[in-house]
Amino acid sequence: MVAGALLSASLVSAECVEVPPTIRPSSDRVRITARLDGEPLRGVKLEFFFANEQKPRLVLSTDLQGVASASQLWPGFYRVVATGPDYRTADWYLEVRNVSPTPATSFEMSLVPSLSPLETRLAIAKKPSVTQRIHELNGVLFDPSGAAIPGAEIEILRKGSTVGSAGKVKADEAGHFNASLVEGTYVALMKAAAFRTEMVAFELTQKASSKELRISTRIGGC
Repeated sequence: MVAGALLSASLVSAECVEVPPTIRPSSDRVRITARLDGEPLRGVKLEFFFANEQKPRLVLSTDLQGVASASQLWPGFYRVVATGPDYRTADWYLEVRNVSPTPATSFEMSLVPSLSPLETRLAIAKKPSVTQRIHELNGVLFDPSGAAIPGAEIEILRKGSTVGSAGKVKADEAGHFNASLVEGTYVALMKAAAFRTEMVAFELTQKASSKELRISTRIGGC
């Protein structure tokens, strides 16, 4: 336990906005053209995920004309993920209703730039306002009942940085964590299985008093 006051941190959930997807009706035969800036794009990987499955039922690649075709898809809902070069992606939802001999249903998927995982985290880190001033980073993570959360992963990002993490640590069996950092402003992203990803923004300065951050996370979510 760090000497000094205990401080309950003000948290912000990592951005998670749910938008109902547009579901496009389709026959069991699908013809997809992948485009980038209006031009057909070769070599785009198309992954067909059935219902809520985590592994794709089908993986295709577009040809010289940017086209890929699938036949005899099982009736039901599919998520189609297109991945091209330089993190360019597209994401569609289909409902296969009809079976052959109906004509193939044609779609066009326009790929757009997508942030890399690191760019996404750095963008998230810019948003929360600094709410805590601390002498060093020491804290404990616990659930809504007050029980410690062991093994949580904590990633520290320096606000305004474009070069990656300032550090990564793991909570011990009692939910405690600490990290050695230089003075500056940071965001800590806290991740634990079955809990929401939470973040707290803080300024680390030698002028602050010694405090232990007590961070409560919520169950579920993203």
